[in-house]
Amino acid sequence: MTNIFRLTLPAFGDQHRYLAIFYGVVLLVWLTTESAHVLLTSLLGLGLALIIVIFSAFYRLGGRSYTARFWIPAYIVGGGLTGLLTTFTTFMLMLFKNVQHSHLYPDFPTSVMYGIVSRGPKWGLAGLLIGAALALARIAQGEQT
Repeated sequence: MTNIFRLTLPAFGDQHRYLAIFYGVVLLVWLTTESAHVLLTSLLGLGLALIIVIFSAFYRLGGRSYTARFWIPAYIVGGGLTGLLTTFTTFMLMLFKNVQHSHLYPDFPTSVMYGIVSRGPKWGLAGLLIGAALALARIAQGEQT
């Protein structure tokens, strides 16, 4: 019963580096295309935000075991940080795409980029709620086993 409320984070290793390099290659390929889909860009921004938050946690806190007193708030805060960071990473991806292509009419107009930034608080709240749901799901999963 006591093990279900413990969480051991893996240490940051080579497999994480390779995944980050692969995701960087995916982003570079996306930057070279003429794709101006906001949904795809938002999903790529979400992926980048997840990599930053999760890999930072593995790098700083990995290799140790934590009690529920630590990891439940960490799930919630991590979700909120991921939501807020998604806004920033999506905005930066749009900006890099506009700067790289330098068309007369940008791939992502200023109004679209402003719309992404204005969603920051909502995405942060959504991240908080998703983090709380993941923590509750982990507790429920542990109690069933």
